[in-house]
Amino acid sequence: MTILHIIIAIILMAITFFTGVFLNKETVVGAYLYGQVFLWAVFQVLAVPLVLMRAPFVLLLVLYMLALTVFLVLGVRKMSGVKKNFNLSNASIPLIIALLLILGQMTVYFLGMHLDEDDARWIAEANDAITKNAMYLHNPATGAYTGEFVGEVMKDVFSPWSMYIAFFAKVTGINAAIVAHTILAPLLLAISYMVYHEISKVLFKGKTEVGLFLLSVAVINLFFGGNRHTQSVTSMIRIWQGKAIVAAIMIPMVFLLFLNMKEAPWKQESSDKEETQIKKGCANRSNWLWIMVAGCSGCLFSGMGIAISALMIGVLGAYTIVCNRWKEIPYFLLAIAPSIIFGFGYYIMR
Repeated sequence: MTILHIIIAIILMAITFFTGVFLNKETVVGAYLYGQVFLWAVFQVLAVPLVLMRAPFVLLLVLYMLALTVFLVLGVRKMSGVKKNFNLSNASIPLIIALLLILGQMTVYFLGMHLDEDDARWIAEANDAITKNAMYLHNPATGAYTGEFVGEVMKDVFSPWSMYIAFFAKVTGINAAIVAHTILAPLLLAISYMVYHEISKVLFKGKTEVGLFLLSVAVINLFFGGNRHTQSVTSMIRIWQGKAIVAAIMIPMVFLLFLNMKEAPWKQESSDKEETQIKKGCANRSNWLWIMVAGCSGCLFSGMGIAISALMIGVLGAYTIVCNRWKEIPYFLLAIAPSIIFGFGYYIMR
């Protein structure tokens, strides 16, 4: 891995940030977090049809790069609207301690790695896409050409996370195994804490409380392992794997969007009831659209991501019906549509 490879990887991360800027996110953390969730959803929408059509991997690569270029240009044009208000000079002591602890956790990921059977399959699929220009048409255990989606490969057709690893590896020139274990792992861990940072901003008013919340999450992740299936273990040991990303990032992300449906009292800018209701209605429409994006993004990682996205959005839909918020039902149907479509497609083809 050379300096050039690292520079290209940093450029990809910068594109993610500028995508968030284009999406009207006005803080550094918010822009990067929402930009990444949005780009994962874009990749899912592009990848699944191409995989089903047995298109060459290079076509997915080109189309996604074109999408990234468009969002980069649009984001750079809106850059002046970003508030650069997330810096250590304004951070509380607990937040600084939390950031140092998180940096230490990321360093552990950079220096070591965990291996298992699922990981071996995803890396093999990514390498096959790069070297053979075909997606899921080879047996990941033997490398033999099958021409069909057979065995466990079928689970990845509608959740093509390994193709995202292949994309990152191909563009940067870094081996797919190194991308998954050394590049994406600490980055994904940082993104998971970005989600919790945004959650804390909804729940708490003061900077000290926000810092204490993030510090608590970082400490809990260190000591609440239990077994290899807990959220803490998936965050700290194998976060680059599909199910682990669902647990560490996407479930908290959807929960964050649920919280945004009802803003904290100190965030309400007007005491006028009618004006507040109008703003709330606009905010809810925007949140429903983001829930759709997050649900679609969750489908990228695993079949569990498809199922849990549908379940969580379905619970919110049921709550909407119970509360007689009938005007929001079309938004609920739109939000749950990606999870239903990809889940139904998997059920039909398996």
